[in-house]
Amino acid sequence: MRTAKTITHLLCVFFIGLIIGGAIAHNTAAWVSGLVLLIIDIFVGIILQYRVDKAQGDSDSGEANVNIFQYIHKLEKIQKKPGATAFFTPAEIISGLVNLSEAKQKLSEFEYFYILVVYKVYKRMHNRICLDYFGFLGLCFDLIAHFDMVAPFYQYCGNDALQLEKSLEDEKSSYRAKAKKLLEEKLIFSKQWMELHEEFLKKFYA
Repeated sequence: MRTAKTITHLLCVFFIGLIIGGAIAHNTAAWVSGLVLLIIDIFVGIILQYRVDKAQGDSDSGEANVNIFQYIHKLEKIQKKPGATAFFTPAEIISGLVNLSEAKQKLSEFEYFYILVVYKVYKRMHNRICLDYFGFLGLCFDLIAHFDMVAPFYQYCGNDALQLEKSLEDEKSSYRAKAKKLLEEKLIFSKQWMELHEEFLKKFYA
C-alpha cells in the first residue's frame, strides 16, 4: 500500500512538470492532459491515504472508524461515471485527507494541538452531502484550507510531492497567527474564522 502511495507522489511531480512545461510551450493539449492526470492522481492518493490511516486507526481522535470499503466504493463510483453522485460526510472525508500520525511527528506540540482541535470538530460532522466528482474535489480543497490555515498542510497530508507548497509559507504566516488566536479564544467556525478562511481559500486555493 505504501509503495503505491510513493508511486502517486512521484507521478504528482511528473504531472505538475507536464502542466508547467505545456504552459511555457503554449501546448494546450499537454497542460490540460497534465491537469486531468494530476486530479486523478490526487484522487487515487486520497483513497490510498484513507486505507493506510484507517488500517492504523486514528487513536488520537477517539472516534470510531467509518466504513472504509463503503467510502472507497463511493469515491470510485463518482470518479469512473461522469455525472455520478454519492453522499459523503465531512467526518469521513477528513479521515482521508489528514494524517494525524504524521502531524504528530512533524509539527510542533502547539501546532499539533491546534490541528487536533480542528480535526475533532470535523469528526463530529456526520451531515450527508451529495457530491459529484468535481464537487468532491472542491469540498476537499475547502476542508484542506481550514487545516492549512492553522499549520502547513503539506507536512501532514501523507503526500511528499506537496513539499512544493513550501514556497508559499511566508505568505501564509499572518493568516496562521490569526487562526491560532481564534482557536485560543474558542472561536473556531465563528464569523471571524469563516471570513478568514474565505480570504485564505480565495488567495491560495482559487
